[in-house]
Amino acid sequence: MIAAGCVQTPPIPLEEVQKARAASAEAKKPFLDVLLNQVEQTETEEIAGVPIQVITQTNDATNETIALSIHGGDWTFNRAEYPMAYLFAQNLELTIYSVD
Repeated sequence: MIAAGCVQTPPIPLEEVQKARAASAEAKKPFLDVLLNQVEQTETEEIAGVPIQVITQTNDATNETIALSIHGGDWTFNRAEYPMAYLFAQNLELTIYSVD
């Protein structure tokens, strides 16, 4: 049932969505590569089947403070690497767990 005033649009074929996401990710790759080179360490983990990008930018090995970044980056970047998470890590000198 569609609420009054709402318009139902036809579904977009999966192949078109995948093609658009791949093209978008490719276009944004140079930007992500620059950010990637500015942080100390990145690694990919999986927690309960969910991909997590762990981004570390700190010179203090005793700093146990982390930030959790939950976003919709996979839709536009086609991966868990979310640009703002890199900027957070770099500027706040925290470990960022970027959840996809």
